[in-house]
Formats: sequence, structure tokens, C-alpha cells
Amino acid sequence: MHRRWSPTGILAGTVAVGVLAGTLLYLDRPVLSARGDYEVDGYGFVQVIGITSEAAPDGVEVSWMAEFGGRTGGDMDLVAYTECGPQVLSPWNDPAASSEPKAVAVPEGYLGTWQDSCTVDEVGDRYFYALELRDAETGATGLNVVYTGTAPAPRWS
Repeated sequence: MHRRWSPTGILAGTVAVGVLAGTLLYLDRPVLSARGDYEVDGYGFVQVIGITSEAAPDGVEVSWMAEFGGRTGGDMDLVAYTECGPQVLSPWNDPAASSEPKAVAVPEGYLGTWQDSCTVDEVGDRYFYALELRDAETGATGLNVVYTGTAPAPRWS
């Protein structure tokens, strides 16, 4: 017995495939482990160098420190735009539209660092940290990446 596809089923399947293909094409930034690093040839590299968490009134505040090293042969004045949370991987999210810019100065031969944080519901929840670095003068995007990890248990000192 052969199953016949109805016009509605064919249309729904075509739309689903189209949406999936469009999403994959639009999502042009790599997704890395929170402990990974990412390099753009001739521009620089970024890595998360520390992740901590602590109890917050509305969940768990996850904080991290990131660093960027330039590979342009000169000083770099950048603006970092970030977004964090459980839904940040959605391709329509734009860190520059939803965050306050952070100035990151990277003198030649040195690293620029900054700290950021967001809140998730509980320890062990997955979070996404989107990072976009732009040239402070021209606004050109030099690096756009998403890190993902799970909120670590708070450490007691």
C-alpha cells in the first residue's frame, strides 16, 4: 500500500525544509564550546578564559572573562557587543541590537580583556554567549562567534 501525500502535507514539508535551509544559511557564525578559542586569519583570536557562577535572586548568574589578541600588526580599538541567555542562538538575534557596547583596546602585542555575565534559571542550564567585535572607527565586524556551555556550580572560598 502506498501512502499518498496531500497537497497540504507537501506544502507543509516544503515550508519546513525552506525554513531550515534559510536558518542554516543565515546563521553564519560558529558555535563553540565555552572553553574553545576562535581565530580569524589576519584579524585576531578570542577565547573565554574563566567561567564562574553565583546564586542570584532570579536564578544563577553566570560570569565569564574573555580575551582578544589582535593579529593585524597594530593597535586595535574595538567595540564588543554581547548577548547571553538560553535563546541567544536564534539566528535572528543580533548582539549589537540588544547590548551596551563595551570598548576593548588592544595594543599591539597585548591582549584586551573584559568580563560579562547573564542569568539562567539553575546550575547546569545551557546558556549561549554571542560575541561580536567591531572596529570602533568604521563599525566593520571583524569577529562574530557564539559560545555555549552549562552554568557551573558556584565555588565557595
